[in-house]
Amino acid sequence: IKQGSSYLTPAIDNCGVAGVVRQLVIDLAQDQGADIQVAPVQLDQLRQAEQVFIMNSLLGVRIVSQFEQHTYAEQPQIEAFIARAHALCFTPEPFSCNA
Repeated sequence: IKQGSSYLTPAIDNCGVAGVVRQLVIDLAQDQGADIQVAPVQLDQLRQAEQVFIMNSLLGVRIVSQFEQHTYAEQPQIEAFIARAHALCFTPEPFSCNA
């Protein structure tokens, strides 16, 4: 969840995975001077967020465009941030074990 220059990522002590994509996004955001908070996420925070995105190692980082009746505004800087994360996480060519 992005709000101002801060990002909130859910605590994963009861569910979720401390995955490589999540850590990459945290590291990239910190490199850009963002404040990262790890805490439980409340529904009101989703409703009031400037931007929300989800991620995993299969699909990468995906922008959430709508939650309930709230539509999130497009933010080019977030899209550029996500493109950078994808470039670092995923190779453009399929991986092959045949050498």
